[in-house]
Amino acid sequence: MINYNPSQIEAILGTITERLSVIQGPPGTGKTKVLCGVVTNWVNHTKTDKILVCAPSNYAADLVAAELH
Repeated sequence: MINYNPSQIEAILGTITERLSVIQGPPGTGKTKVLCGVVTNWVNHTKTDKILVCAPSNYAADLVAAELH
């Protein structure tokens, strides 16, 4: 189980009610971890198996894919 801080939990839960969410911050603040929490939450909440995740670079996309896998 991943441990989230209160701000990360708020960001993850906020994506349920918002049409658009932006996760931003300096390196090392847990953005990838939060994004994976968001995706996991959406899969569990919506019972869908298709979610598009975009990232600004191949490295970032690979990092998210590896973390989710």
